[in-house]
Amino acid sequence: MTFKPRRAKPLIVLFCGAVFVVAGLAVWYVVGVHLFSLCFTFPGLVAVLSSGADLRLRTVVDDSGIARERWWTRTRVPWDTIEWWTTADAEFDEDGDSVTFRVARFHVYGAKRPIEVYDCEVSRPGYDAFLQAVRQFRQAQEVSRTATESEAG
Repeated sequence: MTFKPRRAKPLIVLFCGAVFVVAGLAVWYVVGVHLFSLCFTFPGLVAVLSSGADLRLRTVVDDSGIARERWWTRTRVPWDTIEWWTTADAEFDEDGDSVTFRVARFHVYGAKRPIEVYDCEVSRPGYDAFLQAVRQFRQAQEVSRTATESEAG
């Protein structure tokens, strides 16, 4: 089963980045090479490239494992290399003031860091459908939240 992020956010970022690129190039054309034109063009190009990366993100769950394809790389994790996995709430701010996302963390044998799949990356058809697809193949390796919290503490 293939999972994709929402299309609205990358398309909005692509549009805004394109506006910045056009504005920077217009200033460049009228004034010449100027710091003001670079201040528009460079961030606009970064926004256009990052939106392209978001549009190309794919996560595939099948009987061989989990595959993640981004614009610049492909990663395949076979089921037999996953030691255990868990779901959690991912907070990006230590004060608890930020928006909370859900994340599935897959701990792979020999890897220093887990592979993380955020709910916004699999919003089509949905995070719950992603978890159901993973549980279909590897429910035995799922660890509860309380067990992972006691290991961290």
